[in-house]
Amino acid sequence: MKYFFILLFCTTLMSTEAKEPEKNEKKEMPLPTTSVTKHTITINGKPIQYTATTGYMEMKSEEGKPKANIFYVSYVKDNESREKRPVTFAFNGGPGSSSV
Repeated sequence: MKYFFILLFCTTLMSTEAKEPEKNEKKEMPLPTTSVTKHTITINGKPIQYTATTGYMEMKSEEGKPKANIFYVSYVKDNESREKRPVTFAFNGGPGSSSV
């Protein structure tokens, strides 16, 4: 039990000595990743196959530097003509902004 308290003390001591990041220090943005999965759902007894895709769209500044990543989700019915399919955009709100 005494070793537990020694370990706890050392861990606490090490964490308080950690260097605080400076305010002007820029953080590296994570690399955008994409996840694609295949699914089937049955609606009114009819199976519908679709592909779900999630990922991030990288937004860049006018200088071409990464500025932000916007998360997205896409559901696309398989084996369907993309020229005739409907498209829906839904934007989630944030602080001071309603969802539309």
